[in-house]
Amino acid sequence: MNREELLDSLFDMTGRVAIVTGGSRGIGRAMAGAFAAVGAQVVVASRKADACDAAAAEIVAEGGQAAGVAVHMGDLDSVRTQLEAIDDEWSRARTELVSVRDGGA
Repeated sequence: MNREELLDSLFDMTGRVAIVTGGSRGIGRAMAGAFAAVGAQVVVASRKADACDAAAAEIVAEGGQAAGVAVHMGDLDSVRTQLEAIDDEWSRARTELVSVRDGGA
């Protein structure tokens, strides 16, 4: 196995869903794009629906699979509702939660 094959096997996310909280900008947006690049179906989660949709559209335009969802991680009912919607859409996939929180000023 060469180096490229090894790296591909280590970082392959095909068949998995990566939920990236804080995924509409900054480090979270970069992580969302990186997960899509290695085959994950990406859920861009943040409080602002328009920002989530815009980030997801960018990922799709780059050839990835993504959806944006507005969710407030401090509201457990909101989180539960969004997880159920994700499961309904991509239930065949294994889900990974990646939480990238903006420490912001």
